[in-house]
Amino acid sequence: MFLVTELLHVYANPLSAIAVGIISSALVVWQTTKGVDKLESKIDGVKADLGAEIQGLRGEIQVCQAMVLESGQHTMKAIDGNKQPMREWLKRLERCKQSGGEDCGPNQKARGAQQGLKAGVEGTTRGG
Repeated sequence: MFLVTELLHVYANPLSAIAVGIISSALVVWQTTKGVDKLESKIDGVKADLGAEIQGLRGEIQVCQAMVLESGQHTMKAIDGNKQPMREWLKRLERCKQSGGEDCGPNQKARGAQQGLKAGVEGTTRGG
């Protein structure tokens, strides 16, 4: 027993320093892994937000492409002398612009583009 008490008196300070060092290192590692988990969850949230925004932008690009295509088809018809489809299309665009986009939902835009595409294809095959 004397030997144990003597060893504790001699080596108590170095052992407590080692214990404090090990415990503090373990706490730093634990906090770091906890922080990494939070960071990963934030990154996942940002990825989801960006994915949704990219999908929205893709839809807007498709709408713009459809409008450009429809505009070109109406222009070609107007050059050939049939100006009525161009006038109707411009009226729809003006209503859309005045309503702030509410009077021209994506379904209407897509449907109009598809109708314009079908008419353009039919015009090309008939008179083309």
